[in-house]
Amino acid sequence: MEQFIPARPLLTNELRDPELSNLIAQKMAMIHGLNIPISKEPSWLWGTMDRWMANIQENLRKVSLQDPKQKEIVQRLIDYNLEDELQWLKKFLPQIQSPVVFSHNDLQEGNILIRPECEIADEKLVLIDFEYCSYNYRGFDLANHFCEWSYNYNVDSYPNFMHQSEDLPSEEEMLHFIRTYVETLRREYQMNFTEEDEDFLRTSPLFNEEHIVKEVQAFTLASHFFWSLWAVVNAQVSKIPFGYWEYGVCRLENYFSHKKALGV
Repeated sequence: MEQFIPARPLLTNELRDPELSNLIAQKMAMIHGLNIPISKEPSWLWGTMDRWMANIQENLRKVSLQDPKQKEIVQRLIDYNLEDELQWLKKFLPQIQSPVVFSHNDLQEGNILIRPECEIADEKLVLIDFEYCSYNYRGFDLANHFCEWSYNYNVDSYPNFMHQSEDLPSEEEMLHFIRTYVETLRREYQMNFTEEDEDFLRTSPLFNEEHIVKEVQAFTLASHFFWSLWAVVNAQVSKIPFGYWEYGVCRLENYFSHKKALGV
């Protein structure tokens, strides 16, 4: 099904606008509060990365490039032991006990449309591009969205993206988002999971701010690693003018930097 929506995508710097961030938190919580009649195992994340990793292991050494900078990037990617890192993630992330919910998995500014003339708050933003939707660890969806605050894809010159780590949300901005998210999620669970009692709504990690922050910190690793693999796979086949090689190594460097900061 397709529909024309008279709207425009958000700009990267609009993700931190308090009003819009509130609305995004509400929309995300509404998705996470759905009870979809499909498998609720978090197999999408690992299955997708396993497929991409197999592609990379088979094809990366065969890549033929003329650009010396891109050749250097490919060699750096080969020198990283990506397979070992993936196996480590598979052991580390489940320990965080992030609840499994129905997730968007790609909530970046290009997939959030705004209707500037709309005066009804609930209808001002429209989420699109549900290609990656699945049941997944909730921490991935949240961490991935916060990571996107620092990536601007509206760049005309190559490599057609810009990363600025200083644009990541502050603790205050993150908590502002999380509190709105929790409030909405609790309401959605009351409507869609009527078997859950008040004690669950009060004590479950689903609604615990401190636990959510812990999930975000850990699953930031998954976001960086996931999109680095995505970029390397697409760099070999995509005709879209985008610096896939540069993006892949940028996300991977941020992965290792964040891993070091976490001390894990």
